[in-house]
Amino acid sequence: MEATDEQTTRFKVLAQYTEVARQQAQVLLQAAPEATVKQATALQNSLDDVQRASREFLKTFSDAQVSGLKKLTKKLSQSDAAVAKEMKKVSAQMDRTAPDPQGLHEAAAHLDQALATLQSDQNRLAKEMGIETH
Repeated sequence: MEATDEQTTRFKVLAQYTEVARQQAQVLLQAAPEATVKQATALQNSLDDVQRASREFLKTFSDAQVSGLKKLTKKLSQSDAAVAKEMKKVSAQMDRTAPDPQGLHEAAAHLDQALATLQSDQNRLAKEMGIETH
């Protein structure tokens, strides 16, 4: 299931966004208590980019690709849903009157794990499509 040039380009954008989100999750894990809300907001924005880029990438699939890559795209969708679930936990922490820095750190740790899985699933799909990853 070879990727088209457009798919390769869209995947590279998706991979970049995912890497930025992982880096921001790591920054949130290291953030001083007074910086956690700012860092969590930046992370939320990055995750919005990841989810949008993922939808745009998957929309480019031909019927043959959808059929042939069904297992991998299903796994990717599950990983994406796990990231969304963990981000909701971060958001819930931020929605508190006084956000709990420790709670944000814990939620960020789980989110980072979910992002690592998402990134791994993205790379498996890319490999199957002949898209080079770094």
